[in-house]
Amino acid sequence: MDINNNSLLSKKIIDKYDYGKCKENIQDILRELEEARYKYGNMIFPTITANLEIKFNSNITFGDKTSKYVETKLDTLDYINNTNNKLSEVVSTFTREEKQYFIQYLLYKKSEEYICDEIIFISKNSLIPIKESCIIKLALAFDKAILKNIEGGM
Repeated sequence: MDINNNSLLSKKIIDKYDYGKCKENIQDILRELEEARYKYGNMIFPTITANLEIKFNSNITFGDKTSKYVETKLDTLDYINNTNNKLSEVVSTFTREEKQYFIQYLLYKKSEEYICDEIIFISKNSLIPIKESCIIKLALAFDKAILKNIEGGM
């Protein structure tokens, strides 16, 4: 897929959702994934290609045959694989800048200032629609998007 054909979500779509709550939900998912990788497998960070394609890997081996442990490990492996597959799908819809935000901020935990100054070369204000679109796309993909509580209704 050509990463240049993807676009940011429109402001109208982004404004429907509570960005702060969506961001918390996505950070929770990524924390759970990180913990699962450390707990039952060799922690392997995703491979990032020159075209910003993200390849999620798992290197979980089984040595212990205790049934409860193996069952838990298999469940965790399924969780890791399912989450990685879903991440791969949604990341393929990202713009180049959204991918950079996802990789640098959400995966590598770099600061937004670093991303603006060293990676994307934009102002902090220019990063706002990029990060909002990235987070909302992730939240929608994981069914964790929270609509804003708008008073007055219909």
